[in-house]
Amino acid sequence: MTLDPDVAQLLETVRLAGRPPFESLSPAEAREAYAKTRTASAPPPADVERVETLHIDGPHGPIPMRFYWPKDGGTASLPLLVYFHGGGWLLGDLSPTTAFAVILRTAPPVPYSQWTTALHPSTNFPLL
Repeated sequence: MTLDPDVAQLLETVRLAGRPPFESLSPAEAREAYAKTRTASAPPPADVERVETLHIDGPHGPIPMRFYWPKDGGTASLPLLVYFHGGGWLLGDLSPTTAFAVILRTAPPVPYSQWTTALHPSTNFPLL
């Protein structure tokens, strides 16, 4: 199977950077490496009307979430796009990820909700 050219370019960039594979790092080291490289691969964030960071009660403590309100969304009832970040329950937080930044820039002007989870190993699966 042939890789998508954009994915192939990203993998080659990672290889050339000499970053060790995440699986060879401790959780703390992997999170640090991920945070350092995430901004290099993310497009600029979309221009939104406002951003709200909230927490809801979860079985293992507060669950962080962020709402992005679109410009020109008006006052009409709008659908809500909900995004749960990936990261294998080890990486990631509410900082914009590449996938989420692309969604915000290319999707219709609707409100977006981004959620994150507690991270392993401090919390075991299921993590919400």
